[in-house]
Amino acid sequence: MDVPLRISTFLDQEAINVHLDAIPKVPSAPLKLAFYALDERYSFLEIFNEWKPAEYKGTSLTRISETEKYILYKFYVTLPEKFKIKCPKCNEEFYETELRESEAKESTYFLRFKELPFAIVVSNSHFKESDYTFSFFNKYYPFMSRILLRAKQLSDILSYIEERKLYGSDVYSQDFILKRYYAGKETERHYKKRDFKSIFAEARQKKLWLDNITFRVPEKGRIQLSRDGKIQFYDDFVFSDVLPLIDLIMLHYNESYTLIKKTELKRKNSESTSIKIILEDSSFEDKESVLEFINYLNKYKDSDLNIMSMNGGYFESSLIDYKTGTSIDICVYKANIITLIPQFQTNTISLINLINYIQEEYDGRIEN
Repeated sequence: MDVPLRISTFLDQEAINVHLDAIPKVPSAPLKLAFYALDERYSFLEIFNEWKPAEYKGTSLTRISETEKYILYKFYVTLPEKFKIKCPKCNEEFYETELRESEAKESTYFLRFKELPFAIVVSNSHFKESDYTFSFFNKYYPFMSRILLRAKQLSDILSYIEERKLYGSDVYSQDFILKRYYAGKETERHYKKRDFKSIFAEARQKKLWLDNITFRVPEKGRIQLSRDGKIQFYDDFVFSDVLPLIDLIMLHYNESYTLIKKTELKRKNSESTSIKIILEDSSFEDKESVLEFINYLNKYKDSDLNIMSMNGGYFESSLIDYKTGTSIDICVYKANIITLIPQFQTNTISLINLINYIQEEYDGRIEN
C-alpha cells in the first residue's frame, strides 16, 4: 500500500515541535488525538464563535501558530462543577489541576489544515476531561463530524506498520478488542502479547472485527488505535512520532471523502447516484434482522425515519436529518448491502456523519 498523501508534508516540523511535541505529559494520562472532517464551505473560526454549545462555559480558541498549510489554536474551556474533587486534607472541593500545581498542566490544541477539510484535536487531559473536550467539538455537527475507521482500514494500517517496520521490527500487541454488533452481538477483550497477523486470523475465524488495539514499541512506549478515529500514545512518544499513523488515517479518510464528495456533486448535477455499504456477511436475510436495523436507525439523533416499504429482509425508508434538513433514502435490496440515496439538501458532512453512524454497528466498505 502506497501512501501518496502525507500529512507530514503539510506540517512545518520546526513549528510543530515547538508546540505539539512540547505538550507536557500529565501523570496517568496519555496524549489523545481525535480526527474530524470539516465542512469546507465555512470558516471554522466563524462557526466556532457563532455556534458554541450553550452548556459549555468559558470556551475560546487562541491562534498560536500559522503557516501556509495549517493554523494551530489553543483551546480553553471552563470545566463544570461536577469535575471538582474533594481535597483529602482540607475537605474543600477543587479541580484536580489545582491540587497539583507543580505538575504538568492539562492543555488542548486544535490543528486546522488549510488545504484539506480536516482537523485534529489534541489533548493531554485525563479521560473524563478529554472526553468533555471531544464532546464539545462533536456538538459542532453539521459543520464538522468525527472520522471513523472501518475494521478493515484499522487492519490495513497495522499491516502497513508491521510490513514497513515503521516502529521497528519488535512491535507487538499488548491488548485488543474484537467485536461484532450485528448477526449476534459479541465483544471480546484480550490481554495477550500477540503479533498483528495472528489477531487478524483470530478475528476472521470468529467472524469478529478488530475494534481497538494497544501496541507496544520496546524502549519507546505504547500507542492505541481505535475505530472511533482516535489515537492515544503513552510514555516517551511525542506528536511527531505518530505522524506516520496520521498519514495512514488520512489516506483512508481521503479515499472515503473523495467518494462521498463525488456522490454529492453528482446529486447537485441531477445525476442518479447512491452510496453502498458492503457488509462482509449477509446480515439482512429475514424480517427480524431488518427490524433490528430499523430500530438502530431510529436512534440517529435529531432525525425521523419513515418506512416506505418492507418485505422480508428487504426494505425502503427515508431519513430526515432535522439539523441540516437533509433527506436520504436508506434501502436494503440485497442481504449484504445497505444503499444510501441522497435526496434533498444533503452535503458531504451530513453524509459522512450518517455513514459513520451506520458503520459503528454495520461495518463495511463503501462504494458508489
